[in-house]
Amino acid sequence: MKIKNCQHYSYNQSSFDLEWGDQGYFLENFKMETDKLNWLNFHSLNDRVSIERICYKQGIDKISVSEIFSKIKDPKLEEYDDYIFFSLQNNDSSKITFIVGTGFLFTLQEKRSDIFSDVRDRITNKIGKIRNKKIDYLLFRMLHCIIDHYYKSMDKIAKDVAALETELNYDKVESSSLKKIEALKRNLLETKKRIFPIKDIVAQIEKLDSFVEPENMKYFGELKYNCSDIIEDINDNKQILDGLVNLYYAIQGQKMNEIMKVLTIISTIFIPLTFIAGLYGMNFKYMPELESKWGYPIILVVMIVIVIFLVRWFKKKNWL
Repeated sequence: MKIKNCQHYSYNQSSFDLEWGDQGYFLENFKMETDKLNWLNFHSLNDRVSIERICYKQGIDKISVSEIFSKIKDPKLEEYDDYIFFSLQNNDSSKITFIVGTGFLFTLQEKRSDIFSDVRDRITNKIGKIRNKKIDYLLFRMLHCIIDHYYKSMDKIAKDVAALETELNYDKVESSSLKKIEALKRNLLETKKRIFPIKDIVAQIEKLDSFVEPENMKYFGELKYNCSDIIEDINDNKQILDGLVNLYYAIQGQKMNEIMKVLTIISTIFIPLTFIAGLYGMNFKYMPELESKWGYPIILVVMIVIVIFLVRWFKKKNWL
């Protein structure tokens, strides 16, 4: 049984249609409705031949088509006579490719996701302005969905950072805390690497006067601001994590200092005891104390007095 992993939304102010199928189905049946906007979404890239032929039928350049299946290295927007083409990464690192032309928009996702559920709801239920706007507004709503998912990821990271701040205290310092901090820092770095190209692409789209309606420029400016906001959140959380790393090592160092202090105090206490034990452990024949009946208990008392004196002295100095 073939999986229906593609949808074709066609809509205008008064109506919309939704068609499901696989890539092979749309290779045979996809038809642009000129009086409506057309959104063709692919949830999988497994049928490369069908996808390529669908794109060729729509007049998409071979270089652009080959880019659909390549790994993202340096995401950038390409402008052609009849369409614009770009790819970016979702917050889960999956690639999404956009092909946008007059009256149509193709989105090609590496794997199935519900990232555009808000767009579907708006089209289906005629929510907001989407059914009254042109294709540039549809693209805005999709980019807004992607950036919104980044916000949700940042919210989760912020909660994890806050939990680490609570977890990391003087009485409870574990190596697992440091591992969590490093994992979060890597996550932030990866997120930053993905969000920067999105900001650059939005800035490029904003400059396309022939594509973006003047009244819709403000929406793409809003997206650019949102990207900057996320980058600022990333930097703020990274600073907090750097501070937690410093706190971790400071606590570890303080604990080590306390251990060394205790060991030093113990060693100091035993120095005079060791001296006395060593003195009377010498094998000299003429040592008067060795013949004394009270020599042994006297020496023990002296040792105990020395220990008590040193302990009380260390406490008075707040060393113990």
